[in-house]
Amino acid sequence: MVQFNTVEGLVANFKWSRYKGDWWTYDGKSYLLRGNIRYGFASEQLNVSAAFAKTLDAMHFKRFSMSAGQQMAQINNLEPINPVVNAAYSLLRRENFMKLYRKSFFDIGYQQEVTNGVMLTGQLSYQNREPMVNNSNYAFVSEKEDRRYTSNNPLSPESDVPLFNEHQALIFQMTARLRIKQKYATRPDRKVIYGSKYPTVTLGYKKGISGLGSDVDFDFANINIGDDIDMGLFGISSFDVAFGGFFNKSSVPFVDYKHFRGNETIFLNKQEHYGREHAPLNAYHILDYYSRSTTSTYWEGHYEHHFNGFLMNKFPLIRRFKFQMLGGANFLKSGDREYTELYFGVENILKVMRVDFVAGYDDVDNVQTGVRIWFGISNL
Repeated sequence: MVQFNTVEGLVANFKWSRYKGDWWTYDGKSYLLRGNIRYGFASEQLNVSAAFAKTLDAMHFKRFSMSAGQQMAQINNLEPINPVVNAAYSLLRRENFMKLYRKSFFDIGYQQEVTNGVMLTGQLSYQNREPMVNNSNYAFVSEKEDRRYTSNNPLSPESDVPLFNEHQALIFQMTARLRIKQKYATRPDRKVIYGSKYPTVTLGYKKGISGLGSDVDFDFANINIGDDIDMGLFGISSFDVAFGGFFNKSSVPFVDYKHFRGNETIFLNKQEHYGREHAPLNAYHILDYYSRSTTSTYWEGHYEHHFNGFLMNKFPLIRRFKFQMLGGANFLKSGDREYTELYFGVENILKVMRVDFVAGYDDVDNVQTGVRIWFGISNL
């Protein structure tokens, strides 16, 4: 309910939600209603938004959604920076990683499984985007030469020049999720999916529509392939590979660039999945948030293996603590630049903590190392 960032200053953020039915499993009678009232005391701006979603047919996963209002949004549309973590770094270290803009928007979306294993999702969005600048210099620590807030412009951190001019954007998005030979069971009121032995393939397309007052004009497409592989006693491996790019970039604001899930804090990224938080596979451990944002062709790969006690159980003393080991690698090629990370970690520490040790290097042989911490349940 209470946040802080350098754009809005102290923030009062009130959220309200109501849902009926078994929302996560698409109960045929379910709906979701959300509201948000947000006020920034330094920016003196009030933002109000609401969202509604309704399951129309649980047997075919038909769902309708709409939302509207004013909202503060991260320039990196993957929202890799947790507001609480950003507030702590800002107030205690004068490191303001979160970069924001304000949008007034109206979205409408629809989802349906057209045949077993083929899920289509579409959304049409109209937005008015306003650039924002810092309005607060407050922190618990004093300002020094090497401890100053950066501007809200990630491309020019030392300048208060806005990142972009106010503009409008009409954007259509469509996603097709494909699961070959998907296993399922039908109940009287809904269909229950049990997955597939084949990887999940996701095809995406985004169109920035020029016209009706919209200032954007671009076409973006991507393909994503991912899966979890159960290796029995040896643990579980997960991989995620993505490839994509713009084939029309006549007018692409920086907000619509392809961004990546970077991280510059000591905490691993978090992502909500069926109402619970976990560390997302497609997140980088020590990549900064905007240096690789691009309109060029990109591909990225992520691999992670959870040993689930296979190694730690060999040591009687350690086995008592039920620690588990994991390891992984992340790769990114954005345009003509490359970046690689290797990491290993220990999870299930006190049942809620994970610690990763990571080394990353780029195409000019710059090497970074770090430690990343995550609190929660690592495996879902």
